[in-house]
Amino acid sequence: MERQTRPEAMNASPHHSKVKVTLTMGNPLYVAGGYVSGKMEMECRADKGLGIGTMMVELTAVQELTSRDHSATSMFLRSRRLFQGPGLPPSNAVQAHPLPGDPPLPPHYHQARRGLTTFLFRIPLPSSSPASISFGSGIARVKYEAKASVQVAWKGEKTLVIDKKELDVVESFEQDFGRSEPEGVVVGENGKIFVQGRVVGGVLISGESGCVELQVKNHSSKKNTGLTITLSRHLLLGAAPGEKPQLQLSDTLAVIPYRGQEYIIPPGAEGVASLVFDVPKYAKSVKGGSREDDDGRTSEALFEIRCIVGVKLNMGLGRCDSYSNIATDLPQPLV
Repeated sequence: MERQTRPEAMNASPHHSKVKVTLTMGNPLYVAGGYVSGKMEMECRADKGLGIGTMMVELTAVQELTSRDHSATSMFLRSRRLFQGPGLPPSNAVQAHPLPGDPPLPPHYHQARRGLTTFLFRIPLPSSSPASISFGSGIARVKYEAKASVQVAWKGEKTLVIDKKELDVVESFEQDFGRSEPEGVVVGENGKIFVQGRVVGGVLISGESGCVELQVKNHSSKKNTGLTITLSRHLLLGAAPGEKPQLQLSDTLAVIPYRGQEYIIPPGAEGVASLVFDVPKYAKSVKGGSREDDDGRTSEALFEIRCIVGVKLNMGLGRCDSYSNIATDLPQPLV
């Protein structure tokens, strides 16, 4: 079930003359399936007459698609941790009971204590959560945000004092030794050329070296002139079960040529090559499918971003090159 994003409250502000709210995150990077942790600090600079209502930290995740033909926005995760509010006892940031001489406060507000109060939080991040990303100059985005908020009543005016942080999230990845390695096969020139490539290890890791093992059979009358690896990402729109996702946009991360005698297969010969290349540090893929929040509610992905390894057998002028595309995962390391 998709949930539409909600606009910020009109009385929300990061600034207040008597209250300061600071949100500090525990880590620079979070992994789906783990926890988002940190602390909220609330500083009160008033001696009396300032009321504090609901205090909480909220974790939200939004997916956005703003292409020429498709535009959609939905919230697929919303979790809260309340420190004070209706139905909860007063926190240690306020007086438990009104003191003699305290001015009246609105319902569910308590007289604030002067000074700094710290609240720790730990919110689960579902394992189905996709990586945060901004793809194609913002055409497709997955955005995670933590927001601390405190309801303040001061001199007859109510303000929601906030502090927000955008989070960097990577997808969870479990190594499966029984999983087959991604591969691609192409047959060219009426069966005279056979190219089979596979990603060694099954995945590529951002910022590390990748390897494609290539087997080539050249039964044509001419030799090839070299090999080329193209690493790209493809934005695919969400599709109904059984339907093929629609390609919307692609970008090229790297093009790596391989030249020299060790990459040339003469007529009538067969060969095996290990093509090693560097994966860009900030490259990410985003999985599609269903996404679940910590309450068990599900929503469907608006899009997915696949990593494609393209292998080209260069045959020279006047000849058709042979292409093989291999789809693979592109997780990020925890560094």
